[in-house]
Amino acid sequence: MRPSDKLLSDLDEWTARNETAEESRRTESLRDFLSRSFRGIPEELLAGILERWSELRRGPEGSKRARAWLDATCLLLLTDYDDDPSLPQEDWTQIREIFSSEAETLDMNLLSYIMERVLEHGGF
Repeated sequence: MRPSDKLLSDLDEWTARNETAEESRRTESLRDFLSRSFRGIPEELLAGILERWSELRRGPEGSKRARAWLDATCLLLLTDYDDDPSLPQEDWTQIREIFSSEAETLDMNLLSYIMERVLEHGGF
């Protein structure tokens, strides 16, 4: 099993356990999950990811769109995004903004990989 498959499976389990939890508890649980999954993730980047995920949950298509965005973001962090799930251009713009705001704290190879995917999907 590839690390990306394991992570998505773990996200499925996390979602099943936390779908009915209140918003603040669900967000804190996701913060813990992402911190464990991506050791050393900058706190500001983590906060940006959680904020966007929370916004998407409250918008059209709610948890479905938020989950697709979260899956894509996690796969980008693993440098294993293969156009699935597909995201609207608006989401790519948000990914660009979140990651570029933390450019100084990220590994240059990771940042380059993510920005290449953003460029490919019209997020600039």
